[in-house]
Formats: sequence, C-alpha cells, structure tokens
Amino acid sequence: GVHNGLPEGFLFSVTELPDKRILVASGEDIVQFKNNRFSEYKTDNQLPPGAKYCILYDSHNRLWASVVGAGIWRLENNVWQKFDIKFASGDEVVRVIDEDEQGNIWFCSRRDGAYKYTGEDIIRFSSENGLVGNFICTIENGPQNRIWVGTLNGINIIEDNMVVDTLTIEDGLANNKVYSISQYNDYMLIGTANGFGIYEQGRFLFFTAAHGLTRNDISDYHFYELGKGNVLFGTTDGFSIFQIDRFFDHSFGYTIKLSNIITE
Repeated sequence: GVHNGLPEGFLFSVTELPDKRILVASGEDIVQFKNNRFSEYKTDNQLPPGAKYCILYDSHNRLWASVVGAGIWRLENNVWQKFDIKFASGDEVVRVIDEDEQGNIWFCSRRDGAYKYTGEDIIRFSSENGLVGNFICTIENGPQNRIWVGTLNGINIIEDNMVVDTLTIEDGLANNKVYSISQYNDYMLIGTANGFGIYEQGRFLFFTAAHGLTRNDISDYHFYELGKGNVLFGTTDGFSIFQIDRFFDHSFGYTIKLSNIITE
C-alpha cells in the first residue's frame, strides 16, 4: 500500500516483467514493485496526463498502457509512443488490454467494442458485426481457442474473427452485465452484477450472497487463481475465495456445500 511507496491507495492494473518486477498502474502513475517497495518506473519520456487504466507486458516483450483520454501507448526502446488506432466514436478510453494464445493483442473500449491487433492488421468487433454490446468489460481465452467477450449486454464468443455465439439471461446468465470472465480448466468463471457463475457444457451454475458471497455485484477486476483449486475474486464489498474443485462431483453431478465459500 501507500506505506510501501504506492503513490495512491488504489490500483487499476498489474503486469509482470521478465525479471519478475511487478508493474502497477496506480492512478496517474505506473510504478514498479521490487524488494517489497514501490518506486518510479523510469523511461526516457513520460506518458501524457490521465489515469493509467490498464497495462500489459506481452509475449513479444512489449509494454502497453491505456491512458484515459489519450489512447493506447506502447513502450519501444524505453520510449513511449502512441499506438496508431482510430476509435469509431473518438472516445479513447480502453478498459482492458489483453493477449490471446496466438499472441494477438485485444483492446476493449467502453463505446466502440473490441479491437484485435494481429501485429499487422487491426480488426474491430462491434454491434455492427455481431457483438451484443459495445461497452466491453472483460475478455478471455476460452476452450478451443475461442475468445469470450463480456459486455454490459451479455457475452459473445468469437472464433476465426467471427461472432459465433451469444449468451444472455435467456441462456441462463444471472445478469447481462458481465464484469469478469476467466477460464479454469474446462470451465468458464463468470462474474456479473448478480452473482458469480460457472459455465460448463452449455449450462450455467450461479452463486449469490445467499450462498455465502460477500456481495452479489462482482467487481470488474479479474479473478486470480490461488492454486489448489482456490479462486479469489473481488466484489464491490470485499473479496471471496471459492474452492472450485469442491463444487464438482462428476459421479453425481453438481453438489453445493456452503462451507466451501469463504468470505473475507
């Protein structure tokens, strides 16, 4: 926290460098965490003013940053350069930067859908070509190399640059506002405005505060795998640890044991 040198008491995004340093986007700053202390991450020039909403160090050894109101930037030879991408609405707020298993970089906007950068081309996915909504909250690799996109209007699944499926409350989602998606083995973990769910083989299983969640409204920060079958995820009122392997008994179908949801 701030007692360790963090400039502000909150953070938006975290990424890890090859030398194991942790970079943190905290408000207006990007700082590094090493030897239990936060310090300035030095580059030859500075990013423009504005909240540093998300950062990503990709498999091609490139560091990306999204600056609210100033678009997407890429660090090359220790110099920040603005990435040339044209947003349809002109709104340069990117909520998520992520990389898929093929090394493509995805930019998720709040008004213009999702953009896929292949290294050569930029492909846009929006309501004009199949997305259920243009406000993108999250994106995740899924089984069979499909891309899962969470929006404020439901989930889309993309394969071979085409939207191939849509999932909404009519398909079993607890709420169309999908804030978080993460793959765990063959399951997809879904965080919504009305609980946490698991998607497997075409069906959803959802859990809410009635089952022991801290709160139904899952925050728009990613799930984190703790190992040994435990998954930590944030809500708007704290975090919960979910012992996912205990919820599945393939001999008898799903079994729910409330003692296996731990709230902190």
